[in-house]
Amino acid sequence: MIAEGNGKRISHGLAQIFTDIGGRMAEKLDCIVINPGICLGQPTIRGTRITVSVILKMLAGGKSIKEAIEAYPELETEDVHQAIKYADFCVNPCSIRG
Repeated sequence: MIAEGNGKRISHGLAQIFTDIGGRMAEKLDCIVINPGICLGQPTIRGTRITVSVILKMLAGGKSIKEAIEAYPELETEDVHQAIKYADFCVNPCSIRG
């Protein structure tokens, strides 16, 4: 969701977007944001230009969470966990529950 504020487009964490049918939060994904003005609108870690896809490619290539954080010191373990949860949600929206 993008909101207008002071003439600038502001992205909100995906926690505000992903809800299940009952209106409850499907999962807290507040570290992940989508902003058309950052990285061409790709999902990124809040406050960075590190895309979810970069993190997932590292993990898929055999890197550990620790190695991903060492490569990008601004990341926290929760950021990487939320990137994984976001990917899971993308391929199976019913798999995540609050």
